Amino acid sequence: MKRWKTFTGLLAGAVIAVASVTAQANDGNHASDGSSMDDPFIQECQEWATYFWQWYETGMVPPGADEFEFSFEVDDGMNPLLPTLVLFEQIYADELSPDYTIWNLIEDDSAVYLAFKIHSVSGVNIMRAGLVGKDKKRPDLIPEIPLPKGCDHIQDEALREFCEKLHEVFHAADFQPFCYKADSKWPWGKPGFDCDDYADAMRWFLWHHLSEQYPEIEVFTLALYFGRSGHAVTALHFNGQYWFMDPQTGEIYGPFSNWEALEAAVRSFMKAQDMYTWPRRIKKRTTPPWNEPGYWYTDPDRRQEIADCFGWEDPGLYFPPDYPTNE
Repeated sequence: MKRWKTFTGLLAGAVIAVASVTAQANDGNHASDGSSMDDPFIQECQEWATYFWQWYETGMVPPGADEFEFSFEVDDGMNPLLPTLVLFEQIYADELSPDYTIWNLIEDDSAVYLAFKIHSVSGVNIMRAGLVGKDKKRPDLIPEIPLPKGCDHIQDEALREFCEKLHEVFHAADFQPFCYKADSKWPWGKPGFDCDDYADAMRWFLWHHLSEQYPEIEVFTLALYFGRSGHAVTALHFNGQYWFMDPQTGEIYGPFSNWEALEAAVRSFMKAQDMYTWPRRIKKRTTPPWNEPGYWYTDPDRRQEIADCFGWEDPGLYFPPDYPTNE
């Protein structure tokens, strides 16, 4: 059976994968991780991974991928990358924590990314020898700080005028009722409308309404990483000042005079919301995370579903102006 949407969990295949990767470590015909190259599970996971990386790096489903089938029964929790995950989590155990997972390391370190990819398609580990641990300690907790709201406290007249316009546009965005939908299984799954989609939709709504009058604005999302979970908010930079906002809560804060002040404010906001823990990392984004199927508007059916849910007469105000909608 085809299983192209089975990447989110480390569930059903875990017992098979761990046995394949670890229990055979002293058995003769092995890849560099100790897993048997004759194991059909390993071989088929490597074949699947070859298709996966071609898709991930080109955005196109490669020839033969649609015809691929595992020879054994799998369910929606099976992760074909699990043999490599198990190995790399062992190798980099000293660098990882609940707040900094192997996925964070792969995203941060291009050498680990390359090694992970090579191992997943061949069983060859090019990073095993001579590893030097990196300092991935959790940053010091930042105390809660007052979060500026509104615009009356701003002394500069031009900046206060912009702030008032920003608040007006932000509160004009229509994100009611609550239309949250989780992504389905990646990478060929259906995009949902979760926190990063809320943040990106607000990003484009602000851009559509502000960029003509204020062409120098920069609007982006902030990805807040807590390890295995995360959140996303919208942020804006104008005239040396930053604001951030959460369209799901309807709150907007700023201005902040530099990036460090913005980060500190976002951490304080998340603690006050009692959401997760302190973000391990805060990353500026203008594209979706690599392990998600894309933003909500990239799927025509989901785009219409979300527009209907919110009652948007012009959903184009919530995604890029040049995105084609006639597919």
